[in-house]
Amino acid sequence: MPPSQWEYMILDVGVAGFFLGPSLDGDALTAKLNELGAEGWEAIGLTGMSIGQGRTKDLIVILKRARL
Repeated sequence: MPPSQWEYMILDVGVAGFFLGPSLDGDALTAKLNELGAEGWEAIGLTGMSIGQGRTKDLIVILKRARL
């Protein structure tokens, strides 16, 4: 039976290297998502936050889980 209510979390992932191009620590992000997944969180969306001219400041990961 599907849960009647969800709770949501926004994970703000900083992106470094604005002037040389964005870089992301993929291993650290994977570890964090696996940690949250073990707590019942599921990533349901991802968006980039721009600082203009196509440069990305942050990545925002949207997660949800059944309300406890």
